[in-house]
Amino acid sequence: MKTKGTIIKRTVSNKKYYYHKYLEDGKQRNEILTEKDAYSIGFKIYFSGDNIDEFLSHEFKLDVSYGESLFQLSNPYRSFKKRFCFADIEDFLTNNYVGKVLILYGLRRTGKTTLMFQSINSLSIKEFSKAAYIKCNKGDTIYDLFDDLKYLTNNGFSYIYIDEVTLLEDFVSLSSTLSDIYGLKAKIILSGTDSLGFSISIHNELYDRYKLIHTTYISYKEFAVTLGVNSIDQFIEYGGTMSLEGIDYNKTIKTEDGYVNEYVDSSIIHNIIHSLKNVDNGKYFFHLYDLYEKNELENVINRIIEDNNHRFAISVIEQDFKSHDYGSLKKLLSSPRNYQQFGDVLKGVNEEKLLKDLMDALNIINKKKQTHKIDSNVLLELEHYLYELDVLASIKEVIYPSYNEIKKMIFTQPGLRYSQAKTLIEILLDDPKLKQYDLKVQNALKEKFLSDIKGRMIEEIIIYETSLYHKDTFKMNFATDGEFDMVVLNNEKQTSDIYEIKYTDSMYAEQFKHLVNQQLVAIFEKKYYPIEHKYVLYRGDKDEGEVTYLNIEDYLVNLH
Repeated sequence: MKTKGTIIKRTVSNKKYYYHKYLEDGKQRNEILTEKDAYSIGFKIYFSGDNIDEFLSHEFKLDVSYGESLFQLSNPYRSFKKRFCFADIEDFLTNNYVGKVLILYGLRRTGKTTLMFQSINSLSIKEFSKAAYIKCNKGDTIYDLFDDLKYLTNNGFSYIYIDEVTLLEDFVSLSSTLSDIYGLKAKIILSGTDSLGFSISIHNELYDRYKLIHTTYISYKEFAVTLGVNSIDQFIEYGGTMSLEGIDYNKTIKTEDGYVNEYVDSSIIHNIIHSLKNVDNGKYFFHLYDLYEKNELENVINRIIEDNNHRFAISVIEQDFKSHDYGSLKKLLSSPRNYQQFGDVLKGVNEEKLLKDLMDALNIINKKKQTHKIDSNVLLELEHYLYELDVLASIKEVIYPSYNEIKKMIFTQPGLRYSQAKTLIEILLDDPKLKQYDLKVQNALKEKFLSDIKGRMIEEIIIYETSLYHKDTFKMNFATDGEFDMVVLNNEKQTSDIYEIKYTDSMYAEQFKHLVNQQLVAIFEKKYYPIEHKYVLYRGDKDEGEVTYLNIEDYLVNLH
């Protein structure tokens, strides 16, 4: 039997109070409720189907939560800070999107399910009583989902959240039914780990009948504000996930079969492979099909990710594997600043074994073992899929004297790049020749290497994030004469700002020698606007002088 009355919610001094207001024997009653009881009783009051008892006893084909069970699921997420894209979900719920679905599109650990539960928690109790959360599992079918949706919408449910929908067989080919039929009856919010499956759907079946929210790219500002951690180091180490436990998804595990990188395997490579093999019987594999059949597709994707310059160069992939990070390490330790302490550390290291272990860790095979010819078509398709997944992006570099613009591809997942660097150093420190050194030397070696990696990554992060707010952002390369790490043009004011980017917390004049080089400044201003500001971005405190020093973290948080 349906419960009568209404639920009243009041907030006093930031504390919430709930009341069940109803008539009994002609008298008005007000019963004080706990929050949990308010939602449980509210469901019974506001249920708009024909028979609540029949509904409560109905056996759904999928894992469907509503009412009290949905409150239990969503309640732990009430205290979580919301991602910047949450406003787009509210827009979908409150405005006219009839006949469309909302898609939360992104790699795993980027907050899709959390956003769903936060959205459910934002509903009023009356709206909550018409909300359902559906969790799809392997083995479920799209037809099972349709049956459950039909029953829910016939019983007045108008907010339906469907998680892991891309696990359903035939989802891509039948996804338009969700918008064309059920999108007319309810607000349908979809999410799934298989981002590429969504990408294929929106370019085909769903076409213009969707609103898309990307969750994969997480800027430093959003990472810092949402997680409350203002640390560029933690962003590099965990970046790409909305969790401080993100390192668990980037770590390298040594198994009997070698090294396994959880984040790479589960979040990117398997996403692509799962999508391609499950969508229309591999219809979208094109030139990648032979690679997939010979179990070499993972190798090629990994080789692209490992390439230090992030270029889709055939020669890099087909040549015998050589770790760019390892080459960088040898150069770093041989520099004048480090040679006295570390110059002999790598002497005697079994480099052949080191590189073999690294190849095992990244599941990489050499050219002589490859059975499939890797050509430009393969690389273009993989590049396309990585862009679709928001794993790849690009920054601009201008080369003097031609002023030609080149696009440098970068990975938007700092944790992914950093995890591969850590894989190398962990394998390196496992070498018997290195184990003969005391722990101080080993730890110093590891710190030197990872600091170098972070320094190279910080430059890419800053240029890319600045370009999201200021279109005319680029690196200026003067060939043998030096470079401006970053240039930002202000077309409205017709001025320029130039930057040097350093992974250090100390200041010294050598850092900004290019910024004050009058020859380089004259060359630049002849082509572009006059320079208004000169900055060094670093990890120390703000300081003003001939060149202004700005803290990297403050700079990224205050980008607008």
